Amino acid sequence: MGKKQTRQVNYEEMKEYGQFFKSMRLSIAYTQKQFARLLDIHYITYGRWELGLIIPQQDIYEIESKVREIVRSVKKVS
Repeated sequence: MGKKQTRQVNYEEMKEYGQFFKSMRLSIAYTQKQFARLLDIHYITYGRWELGLIIPQQDIYEIESKVREIVRSVKKVS
């Protein structure tokens, strides 16, 4: 069994992911603080992700998957 590969991004890519995260968050009308809580990160860190100022240490695909799942869950309940 091999070690799981993780996907890291550069700052240019992170700006695109940040815009994606923001659009997903706004699609369910959540604040950065609310959304960050669901991602189990500090809201300031999340805000920096949205702006593309910092790159997550976690695998970007796992984060993207979690963001999509949160949005699906919230929309399902609404």
